[in-house]
Amino acid sequence: MIGGYFRYKIRYELKKKAGFTSLASTARLQIVENHQLITDGFYQHIRHPLYLAETIRNFGFVLIFSSIYGVIFIAVGTIFLLLRIGIEEKMLVEEFGEDYKKYQRNTKKVIPYIY
Repeated sequence: MIGGYFRYKIRYELKKKAGFTSLASTARLQIVENHQLITDGFYQHIRHPLYLAETIRNFGFVLIFSSIYGVIFIAVGTIFLLLRIGIEEKMLVEEFGEDYKKYQRNTKKVIPYIY
């Protein structure tokens, strides 16, 4: 439930600040017209808070259903998220250049102060 709440709040922040036209459009990897780089709020300490929120939400489902299948789901989902992060970061470096590289040096990918 907490992960789902933060997931919604982060998508709303993307829509409001980055230039996306709807919450649904934040799900696709894309650069939109007048796209802005967000480096404050949820993005102050990590570059991909949405993926952290999704992982927390998914882990909550595993706890609720107490299933080994859920653990496998989390593991596979995490692998796909890491691949997606690589693609997204290349796209953002192409769009924002040195500004994004500086942001990368000053923040962690997914877990504050760790990774």
